[in-house]
Amino acid sequence: MIIIPRMKRCMLTCFFALYVNAVGLNPASAQNDPQGHAPRVIRFAGIYDVLPGIGVEDARLALEIIMRKTMKRQSDPFRLHLDLIAHFETAAEKINSGDYHFVVLSGIDYFLLRPHSPMTPLMVISKIEQPTEALFLIAKSSENLETLGRKTKSVLTIDAGRTGANALIWLDSVLWQAGLQDASAHFSQIRTANKASRIVLPVFFGKADACIINASAFELMADLNPQIGKQLTIIERSEDLVAMLLCATPLAEEQDKVVVNTEARKAMSDENIRQALTIVQMKSIFPFKPEYLTATKALFDSYQSLRTQRKTDTTGHQK
Repeated sequence: MIIIPRMKRCMLTCFFALYVNAVGLNPASAQNDPQGHAPRVIRFAGIYDVLPGIGVEDARLALEIIMRKTMKRQSDPFRLHLDLIAHFETAAEKINSGDYHFVVLSGIDYFLLRPHSPMTPLMVISKIEQPTEALFLIAKSSENLETLGRKTKSVLTIDAGRTGANALIWLDSVLWQAGLQDASAHFSQIRTANKASRIVLPVFFGKADACIINASAFELMADLNPQIGKQLTIIERSEDLVAMLLCATPLAEEQDKVVVNTEARKAMSDENIRQALTIVQMKSIFPFKPEYLTATKALFDSYQSLRTQRKTDTTGHQK
């Protein structure tokens, strides 16, 4: 995970604001074509809290640059409209209403929304130089799933926002497969944080009992402080999952989908896009391949199946 000092992030934000105005990427700069036609509007929706710890204006500016630079080869004039929606439930309602051409959301949320809003994945956005990454359940080396559940008071720390909510979907699946209760019952308290250090260090210092963190963030912290690697252990590891997707809805024109998919292959050679990714603590863009979502879909299917089975068992028991 890339952690940007506040002052550096503010400087980068100011740089991008100047850059946007200088090169005409500001939505207000969109001009009519020579025939006098108004530029068409391409509407994007992003679930804001899939980017925990990022200021809303930083997120908006960075995503604006990425999308506009990606689509700059459009032959006809266009204007981008970007909505960053704070909560998943609100986002789901707005996306399902069919008002957007493109949506930025997590891999798990893609499967949650797909039955109500058919979407076509075009681009994977990742924190590392690979399109997918594992989650780790971390605890002291003396702990395991069962001992954590037997404690009178046990604390789990996770990422804030949709990142943490999706991590709990994975953990619930792990616990159910082991014949245990879900995370909210297995742990007496679940705390959220928006920095890797605030997720892992409470476990290291005994203020929390376990945490869920992405693999690269934990490995970086263990490299910086070898004692973390010695005193903490990986209890469970997920398959490699997709963190973030850019998808087209049925409203998107075919030419726009082709442009996004084609330009995604060139995105990482663009310095401005690389710096914009840094603002939102991401690192790489990949044109979508179906195999990237294989493990995420398997997790989602397993979670849905296990949840349905547990509801059936509970109903049967109550009878």
